[in-house]
Amino acid sequence: MIPLVFFLSGLTFAADAPVPASPPAPVVAPPADASEETLFIRFVKAGGPIVWCILIPMSFFTVERTLELLFLTRRRRLLPPGAADEIISLAARLDPTVLISRLVNAKDFVRRAVHRTLVRAKQEGVQPRRLEHVAADALQEQALTLMRKAELCNIFGNVAPMVGLFGTVVGIIKALHELGVSRGQPRPDQLAEHISVALVATFWGLLVAIPSLAVHGFIRTRIESLVGQAAESVETVLRAIRLPIPDAAKRSSDPTTVAKTTSPQKSS
Repeated sequence: MIPLVFFLSGLTFAADAPVPASPPAPVVAPPADASEETLFIRFVKAGGPIVWCILIPMSFFTVERTLELLFLTRRRRLLPPGAADEIISLAARLDPTVLISRLVNAKDFVRRAVHRTLVRAKQEGVQPRRLEHVAADALQEQALTLMRKAELCNIFGNVAPMVGLFGTVVGIIKALHELGVSRGQPRPDQLAEHISVALVATFWGLLVAIPSLAVHGFIRTRIESLVGQAAESVETVLRAIRLPIPDAAKRSSDPTTVAKTTSPQKSS
């Protein structure tokens, strides 16, 4: 009886004894390269050669051309305040020929258009009613020169989505090929790599196209607005200044030339 009591007491103490805690599960550290998954790796390195060699250089060219156009199309450069009044003031004090020489290196719309008109009037004797057409042609030529520079943005804006779509197609083809080769059980990392190429190429195509088209539209609107305002200023200037005498009129009014043409020929 006594041994049975001791046996039962031992079982009770064993049940009440604290169970030793199991050692904590080892914490698995993330892969060494998981913390290095930067935006560069996700949006540049994962894009493949199409992004590296085509779309990223296009983005740099777009930024460079945008900065150039913003500098070239500044209002202070193309339509400085008081340009028309300054030309009218100079025309009142200077001979038209001297005024032409003063405007030869002008950069703004008004001065260059007036210079072109005065040169045509001096060389060809353009009629006053046609002077506005000559000035309009001069303004149009300047505007087209700037628009040719902005056309690169328009080209990139239309080509970049096509290049991005090409990269997308390449990535999808590779992903489907991986599915076929692995008989429907591809390695997840390889499948994700091909899909990443497809999506990153689309991303860069849109990233280049949207700003390029926006810049082209903005620059075109600015140029058209400045040309319209310059046309009004040029019209005011041409109505207020004296036009140069055509070279042909000068030769016909030269006494020496008149004497030579009217003197009788000596008989042989």
